[in-house]
Amino acid sequence: MANLPVRNLGGVGVVTDVNPYDLPNNAFSDARNVLFDDGRVSRAPVFKQLFPAPFSESTFTSITGTFESNTNTFENALGEPVTDIRFVASFSDPTDGEVALIADRTGIVRTYPNGELAFATPGGTLVTNEEPWAHTQVAGISVLSRAGMAPYGRKVDVDGNYQYFSGDWAATDTCAVVRGYLDFLIAMNVNKGANEYPTMVKWSNPIQVGTTVANIAWDPTDPANTAGENILGELRNPILDGLALGSQFIIYSENQVYLMEYTGSSLVFNFRRLFATGGIINTNCVTEVEGKHYVFGSDDIYIHDGISRKSIADGRVRKRIFDNILRDNFKRCFVLHDSARSIIYFCYKSNQSNLGFYNTEFCNCAAVYNYKNDTWTFMDLPNIVGGSEITYDLSAKTYPNTSNSYQQYNTSYSSFSADTAKVPAMVGNTDVANGITESRTYAADLPTSGKLSIPPNTETLKEAFVERIGIDLDEAQLPLRAYKTVLAIIPQAEFHASAGNLNMKIGAADKPAESIVWYTDYTFSPDTTDKVDTRASGKYLAYRLSMNEIEDFRFSGFDAEVVSTSKR
Repeated sequence: MANLPVRNLGGVGVVTDVNPYDLPNNAFSDARNVLFDDGRVSRAPVFKQLFPAPFSESTFTSITGTFESNTNTFENALGEPVTDIRFVASFSDPTDGEVALIADRTGIVRTYPNGELAFATPGGTLVTNEEPWAHTQVAGISVLSRAGMAPYGRKVDVDGNYQYFSGDWAATDTCAVVRGYLDFLIAMNVNKGANEYPTMVKWSNPIQVGTTVANIAWDPTDPANTAGENILGELRNPILDGLALGSQFIIYSENQVYLMEYTGSSLVFNFRRLFATGGIINTNCVTEVEGKHYVFGSDDIYIHDGISRKSIADGRVRKRIFDNILRDNFKRCFVLHDSARSIIYFCYKSNQSNLGFYNTEFCNCAAVYNYKNDTWTFMDLPNIVGGSEITYDLSAKTYPNTSNSYQQYNTSYSSFSADTAKVPAMVGNTDVANGITESRTYAADLPTSGKLSIPPNTETLKEAFVERIGIDLDEAQLPLRAYKTVLAIIPQAEFHASAGNLNMKIGAADKPAESIVWYTDYTFSPDTTDKVDTRASGKYLAYRLSMNEIEDFRFSGFDAEVVSTSKR
């Protein structure tokens, strides 16, 4: 009998694009709703509802009848539940601190100063479309942009609502995205009335603190300012986004990348092509981390530092992602950085049939990259439309003010403290077919060891699992033609806060491409169970560890007791 020790189960992560029998023993052929960190497998973040479900705006006077005879509830007076949220971001307010905002496809903007719903929609005719929103903030001005409409701007310490760009910005001009760079606002993919300039970059005069939205200078013909515009003639496709990278600004189309640099001369900016291939899959599909851009490209996921580029998905998960992504839904894709956990969510709509939320309208899957440990995993998304890292007041829900029982929170009493934290926020829409009954703003947070004293939303909970097939036991010097029998698995596993149960399946196959026959399906508690007994036999072994509970677990290694029974 051979004892096969397997340790450091968080060291490699998921590798779906390599044959399982070519993987090291501590790699996984599939996984979802887990993280790989510090040499172990642990529960991925769950979805905790940050704010009440959004309602449409309606005035109290729209309710007819006398006060005594009216049977409508107060919620009716606020309007109907919303099903068309498309975007979440946040801006810094000198009075209210970091304020979350959500925007919908009809052009309405809602904000949450101190966690309370407020409407901040500009006056005038709103535009309804499905183009992706973008947000930036420069010199105290918060800007929302989207193709097919003039951008919204709001001087956050003065304006109650957003307003359409005006002044030097012509009323008939639109652009796809506005970003901040140094003291400038950069508008990209511009339409001037009926004239389309999909590769145009347009920049404002430097914005001083105290400038109002209407006073932002955009006129490139005015010699009194340095505003200007440039058409990138060699760019083959429309600009989708741009983002600062140190002292540079990087411009992305679907298949090319350009660099924009401040010169300080009369030309103001210099432009040059950075990468002839690559590009980006959609707006909001790039994030900056530690001096590098992490980019969700149209056929790969890569990083670059403004000089050289490297794939982080090729040979690992790239085929899984791009073979299953629904290409007519590229405009659903987005990227979200979780700085506290050193992970990046690459979110997309997948046609993979075994996902927790199948056939959703928006994103149902995230490929999750841990850039500290260089590992990949996957996560179920409940019809998610957008995400942004925001600052959240941890004192918003104190223990004495909550109506939920202590047990529902699955978090320690000491964690209910007055503090603020950066949390990854996501917005999702109603999806009755998949059990999502209302649109919500969520925080992606660990269930029992997270920052937020909020219970997980039970409609969004899905199984967490890791799976490894194709274990050929080369390390035990057993030949491929030998039949192996697993007598027992002795796992190194524990729960963070309280006792819980894990489920382990053990199986085997006789050929590399054969379906696994699962011999053992065993539920065990790490606090009371030492081993999982089995008689699974075959040439290629497999195991699957899973959990459906709201708990943080850790799985770092195991011993497998194996015997070779015959050769054929």
